[in-house]
Amino acid sequence: MSASRRRFLCQVGAVSMLARFGVAADERPEVTNPRATDGDERFEPAWDEKFRVMVGNEHGELNGRSEIVLQAAIDLVAARGGGTVHLLPGAWLLRNAVTLRSGVRLVGSGAETLLTRGPSETILLAADSDWYDQEITLQDAGGIRVGDGIALMAKDPDTGRQTVIKRTVTARSGKRLKLNDGLRENLWVSASPTCSTLFPLLTAEYAEDVVIENLTLDGNRQNTANFNGNYGGCIFLQD
Repeated sequence: MSASRRRFLCQVGAVSMLARFGVAADERPEVTNPRATDGDERFEPAWDEKFRVMVGNEHGELNGRSEIVLQAAIDLVAARGGGTVHLLPGAWLLRNAVTLRSGVRLVGSGAETLLTRGPSETILLAADSDWYDQEITLQDAGGIRVGDGIALMAKDPDTGRQTVIKRTVTARSGKRLKLNDGLRENLWVSASPTCSTLFPLLTAEYAEDVVIENLTLDGNRQNTANFNGNYGGCIFLQD
């Protein structure tokens, strides 16, 4: 039985039960003392305390200066049911976007908490890549590392349509880079496709109850190529 069919039958059953006792669906009593109930987050209580992790360059519970420690902290808090990642004063130099998770607050210590990135690099592709390919070949290996966030871009020579694909490098052999997901576009050398180390600093997709508060984001504009606002920016949220 599909999930949608089960959900429909459950809803029909609930309405039938209410009707049996003479209570219309829109006349259910107001919830005044919510309890945590598995599968029902509409009436989640406002808890006094949730899981919290302090992150610093040197004096936190987790320490580091890159996106790796930030991502580790966010994933840990999400795995503990949600809560707060508190960034102490310090600076973090990112090579990829930090992905936010549902129910996690990312809270800094004001202007003294800085998330930034290094200069971007753009390299032409040396070979065609097709739909579902999960690797690309560059003309020059450059300074791209495994784990880096990249943007693959090309312009259709006939229509002028711009293609932008965001990926993460998961493995490499010389000029060949493996991506975290397959392509859903063609990247043919006739369209002069490029690979750029471009990414949003903070991002989330298909997430809810996300908070970003009291920190400074610096996209290093003078040393970074423009990244179309539909795909980048310091914060990119979607769905």
